[in-house]
Amino acid sequence: MYKELRLNELESLVRDVKDKEKLFSQNSIDVEWQRLSDSIENPNRKRIKRFYLNISYAAAVIALLIVSSYFFVFKQNISTNNESYASIADAFQEENEANEITLIIDGKTITTSKEKSVITYSKNGNVSIDNKKIGSEELSPDKKSVVDDYNCVIVPKGKQINLTLSDGTKLFVNSRSRLIYPKVFSAKQRELYVEGETYLEVAHNKKIPFVVKTINFNVEVLGTVFNVSSYKELKKSTITLVEGSVRVTDHNKNAVNLKPSQSVDFISGKLGLPEHTDVSLHTDWVHGYYIFNTTPLNEVLTKLSFYYDINFVCDKSIQNLLLSGKLDIRTDFENVLQNLHETAGVDFAKEGEKFLVTTSNPQSRAE
Repeated sequence: MYKELRLNELESLVRDVKDKEKLFSQNSIDVEWQRLSDSIENPNRKRIKRFYLNISYAAAVIALLIVSSYFFVFKQNISTNNESYASIADAFQEENEANEITLIIDGKTITTSKEKSVITYSKNGNVSIDNKKIGSEELSPDKKSVVDDYNCVIVPKGKQINLTLSDGTKLFVNSRSRLIYPKVFSAKQRELYVEGETYLEVAHNKKIPFVVKTINFNVEVLGTVFNVSSYKELKKSTITLVEGSVRVTDHNKNAVNLKPSQSVDFISGKLGLPEHTDVSLHTDWVHGYYIFNTTPLNEVLTKLSFYYDINFVCDKSIQNLLLSGKLDIRTDFENVLQNLHETAGVDFAKEGEKFLVTTSNPQSRAE
């Protein structure tokens, strides 16, 4: 839907109308926004055409907001579809050589080099990072009635964050993940977008449901504790429920309800059936551990590969070697490899940008 609104087109449009934005009242902007919103929400609408320079200036001012803030802004109470969120997430691919945690807020980029940071939003949208307040401006009621400001947090390899949203919902965000969410939730909906892995403790509010969106599915809750693992690079995504209840829906409207200690997988475009699980296998990363229970070595290496952004090449003869135990991911990467060497009997040899994995004990080779 929004893919046709290419950034270069918007920038061109903005340059043409930037000097004229003061000609319009807030009321005229709201009217034009409502017209645009109605066309977006109408399922029978025709395909949106390319914006031309004769577009109304009020709508152009909205485009200016989109470009100048480096992200799309959405009218309050309009639910954004998954593909639109994915497009926004792609625009937020902030990379830095220092491998820092990145927060994009109000069009500004803020970074922290800590291994694990704490980001907190107040009810009014004020932000603090590791107990340091970022800015002092609060959203006024008038501003909140016009737009929801969407922020993005990017967690690089080997790092994690604790994030508290404006409604009190607490999230633990794992390595190599991106989240998009508003500074302040609207009065009718709470939703965010996840790429990667996050553990959520959702603040209960029966009147305002909470929706976690990914590129493949939505998870709807009222107040609960659960884990979502949805990396674009992997074929399998997993939702694990710790407390409460959730409903998982894919793009084909297939839906499953989960009970505590159940998980469901989304594999190659298909939503599976709920299965009983040991939730610690999916959630103990929050406490700094990866737990394994008769897990093939290749799956263990895949998990470590995503956490540390390291490429492993495993000898085929030991890929299915079953491992049980836990790895402390709070330690250095070298210590993790040493623990695997001592407990699993495998050797690691660095070759260029990758690690070759072979057996230390020929008798441990999987058949």
